[in-house]
Amino acid sequence: MLSRLLYKASVLIISRLGLYTLRYVMYVSVLVKVASFLKFRGRLLCLDLGCGDDTITRYLSRICDIVVGLDIKPYTSWYQRGSPNLLYVVADARRPPLRPGSTDLITIISLLEHVPQWGDVIRESGAILKHKGFLVIQLPNLWFLIEPHTKFPLLAYLPGIVRNVIAQGTGYSDLQFDCKVGNVVEMLKHSNLRILGVYGYYHGLNPRILRKLIPPPAYFIVAVKASKYSH
Repeated sequence: MLSRLLYKASVLIISRLGLYTLRYVMYVSVLVKVASFLKFRGRLLCLDLGCGDDTITRYLSRICDIVVGLDIKPYTSWYQRGSPNLLYVVADARRPPLRPGSTDLITIISLLEHVPQWGDVIRESGAILKHKGFLVIQLPNLWFLIEPHTKFPLLAYLPGIVRNVIAQGTGYSDLQFDCKVGNVVEMLKHSNLRILGVYGYYHGLNPRILRKLIPPPAYFIVAVKASKYSH
């Protein structure tokens, strides 16, 4: 299938160029800055939603006092690298098993676009954050010229039936194309989360040249819990 061949070729090229590694460095640097800022308040509890193989979760554990990594399925890496301040939970990100107002920092990296009813993740995050707790979301731009998951050009602009067939062919049948940055920002506002910033990321490409020509392939959204009385 053409979509599958294109995907494999693109992944190989991107890997050889080291862009995947650069992407993780960018993501970690943002999260470390936010966690370091919050650390000045005192003891810090962080929840990493959709933690996967815990690569980013473990970086957060160097700063936060307690880090909870949550994913819909367990990963073997959770059990291979023990750490006293790391906890792992198998659960649905739309129903995280934490008490309201219990968490200082929630990170959501490359998760929302894979979750049906992704707005529930944001609502629950708003509920379990403490007053003035921070939420950091990394959101791939599914409407980018070359879709960042399937590596297929202009995928979001194709008819829904065609788009779904191509996405299934590359193993990304769960993509939620309504998970746009504008929709996410609106959901954050409805969940009583105040937007501190929306930042475009170009994954190593020169944003000064590109930002006037094309939108970024990914965004970071930083928000803060606006009221300690909202759930």
